Amino acid sequence: MTEILKVTGITKTYHQRKAVDNLTFSIKRGEIVGLVGPNGAGKTSLMRMIMGLVPNYQGEIVLHTDHKKKKEKQKMIGCVIESPSFYPSLTGLDNLKYFAEISGGYDKNDVDHIVNLLGLQKAIHKKVKHYSLGMRQRLGIAQALLNNPEFLILDEPTNGLDPSGVYETRELIKKIVKERNISVLISSHILSEIEAICDRVILIKKGRLIKDLDLRTKDKTEFSTFIIQSVEVEPLVHVLQGDHSAEILNIENSLVKMKYPRSNIENLIRTLVHKDIRFHGIFEEKVSLEKQFFEVLGGNEIE
Repeated sequence: MTEILKVTGITKTYHQRKAVDNLTFSIKRGEIVGLVGPNGAGKTSLMRMIMGLVPNYQGEIVLHTDHKKKKEKQKMIGCVIESPSFYPSLTGLDNLKYFAEISGGYDKNDVDHIVNLLGLQKAIHKKVKHYSLGMRQRLGIAQALLNNPEFLILDEPTNGLDPSGVYETRELIKKIVKERNISVLISSHILSEIEAICDRVILIKKGRLIKDLDLRTKDKTEFSTFIIQSVEVEPLVHVLQGDHSAEILNIENSLVKMKYPRSNIENLIRTLVHKDIRFHGIFEEKVSLEKQFFEVLGGNEIE
């Protein structure tokens, strides 16, 4: 995949405090990248800089596009930063028409396609003041897509939504990326949603890059941690000690924790069955994004 965004050494200072501190990362076309950090970590400042809303920073932000003119280049980004704002007494469609006109021109076919893509057909002719929070979020994403952007920035798109709204928003983002082959930078405090939707996660703290996690490769590592539950711990341990691929980490009551190659786990199960060692199950221990967040960043302390 080709790069669509390259951020190099970005630093932004407010009143002698660095909101963003020598930050470097890139995003490829078609990627969904999560931006995660404690409150005050610099997430919104970074998003605003990428959008061109914050001037006078050090470093370089490059959007890779075929467009030559600055005005055309700016159109390649769509965004929903914080709560989307609309004219409450206008219908959803009238709002989209207005924003389309001021950003390049209204195209009925394009707007109709976006309305259908986001499932707004039944609500689009209602006044926005009657919209639920979830419908406002959908309309905000629709507005961000009016210029057919190649890159989409979403700041807390599921904030305040109920579980069904969170799920619907997540599926909409996946649908948009698949249909339009665009890249998305998304921030959220709901780490399980970030983990469910993103290809990569950028962890930042005090404006600095702490870790860049590739979630696509986390399940492809050669070794993983497994827990075997068995009433015959002693013979089980004896078998594992004779297996050079196994590294026993801990034994507690009926549970044996070990490092073991993912590709060989089925062979191990056959061996245990062949040796008539009774066990209730073999479970892989998953390290969630939430756990990594607290281990790497130390929680959500305001900075």
